[in-house]
Amino acid sequence: MKEKLTKIYAKGLSHSTAIVILLLAIYYVINRQLLDAHRAKEITNNQVYACLFVTIAVFYAMYVLRIQLGVSAPSTADIPAGIKDKQTYTLVGFILIIGLTMIFAVRYDKGISQIYPLMRMYYPSQVCCIWVAAPIWEELIFRYQLYDTILKPKYGRLLGAFGSGILFLLIHFPTSLHSVVLYVIPTVLFYLIYENFGLYGVIVIHCIYNVIAI
Repeated sequence: MKEKLTKIYAKGLSHSTAIVILLLAIYYVINRQLLDAHRAKEITNNQVYACLFVTIAVFYAMYVLRIQLGVSAPSTADIPAGIKDKQTYTLVGFILIIGLTMIFAVRYDKGISQIYPLMRMYYPSQVCCIWVAAPIWEELIFRYQLYDTILKPKYGRLLGAFGSGILFLLIHFPTSLHSVVLYVIPTVLFYLIYENFGLYGVIVIHCIYNVIAI
């Protein structure tokens, strides 16, 4: 059963470009659901939880399960060098990151907003997007799938980072030089962190940066 699942999974993952397009489409829908300030007053907890569930499920299917099944990928930097048991590292890291970010995002009004008053101006749905959905989706799509799996093997680190970085910048719709700088500097930092600390490391840093940027 595992062998059949692995073959099916590997065949599906071979369509890398189609996967990026699909992930971007799903992320766009979730992003709109969570960040639309006009609808945020009316958005229900069920909608927020549904978006979080999809985020977690897709991340598990596209990354964690891939490692657990041992499906080979051209990616080279998603797990820090020196980690011998990749399956255990990936699973434990997934549980810790998802657990902590969901606790902070869902319960922020009971603790985090007390310590960090600026958070009170944001709706829970926006916090879930900034703290959970955005770091996970963007790192999965742009650093792991687009950069490390597709572009870097073909064009090298520099051109791979440039190509995926430009797309990352464009989807944020920068409207001024200030907003461009706001995204360019952390984007460069994220690639450096990814290459040295892997996918989980850059997701954590992305979460921290988003909170600081608020």
